[in-house]
Amino acid sequence: MTIDHKIPRSEGGTDLFESLSVLCGTCNSMKGMGTSAELQAKLESG
Repeated sequence: MTIDHKIPRSEGGTDLFESLSVLCGTCNSMKGMGTSAELQAKLESG
């Protein structure tokens, strides 16, 4: 499990608790520098 920023810090995300989420390593790799919404769209599209 990894700690991830819902919005990457490079895109203005913060280190505040509400800006963080827990992802498995595979999902974190899939998300890359994208947002949580972009990851969700990738997962839903298959």
